Amino acid sequence: MNGRPRLFCLPHAGGSAALFRPWMRAAQARGIVLCPVELPGRGTWRDAAPRRDMRALVTAMADDLAPTLASGRCALFGHSLGGLVCAFLADELKHRGIAVDRLYLSAIALDRGWRDRGWSALDDAALCGLLALSDATPPEILANAEFMSRAMPTIRADLALAEQSSFGGTLDMSVTVMSGTHDDVAPFARVAEWQRVCSGPFRHIEYPEGHHFLRQRLGDILSRVAADFAAAPPAAPESSTTPSPAMSPGVDGLPTS
Repeated sequence: MNGRPRLFCLPHAGGSAALFRPWMRAAQARGIVLCPVELPGRGTWRDAAPRRDMRALVTAMADDLAPTLASGRCALFGHSLGGLVCAFLADELKHRGIAVDRLYLSAIALDRGWRDRGWSALDDAALCGLLALSDATPPEILANAEFMSRAMPTIRADLALAEQSSFGGTLDMSVTVMSGTHDDVAPFARVAEWQRVCSGPFRHIEYPEGHHFLRQRLGDILSRVAADFAAAPPAAPESSTTPSPAMSPGVDGLPTS
């Protein structure tokens, strides 16, 4: 890796590491090694049972990732459910004496309010109907009954993981949260509440899209990460709300949390 900083990325509920494949070349051009993290029950781990217990999940992740995370500068990025997992993982690593330089939490609220809707308990038809409301899942995928029947257990387990998890730690690294102006799942005010559990520098960026703003904001997000790694850590907490122009297109994956 030639000493380059690494960005570990976690996807939304039902998503896989493939979500971040289009990011890799763009990250390399900015001097960042992108490390997509595959969770059980999807992608290369499709035969593994998806986790429903957050503490068990982050303990296993820390066991696997600790040697790499401890060997150089690194940051964590997570979108929606992936952001919640990143927060728990950062807290677990802190207790192991492993410092994460920066944490990027995208489209995820601190409180459990939106997760109390009971989505994980919906039957397959109702859950597909919910997913149809999101532009993250192409209609042809939703219409593929065989594919969706295989995907449903992972989607439902991911939603249960979010519903049952409430973050109670403290984040002492630099934290950037991101929200979409038209996101009803993780609106600005609820995303902003992450500042309550942050003891280090804090920044809030708002984009003028909905829950899945990643596809429009790939270039901007990676450029911010690169600039953050290049800059000295800020001396005092900062808070900003900065809509930013898209610099290059990105993609999103399967179902939203």
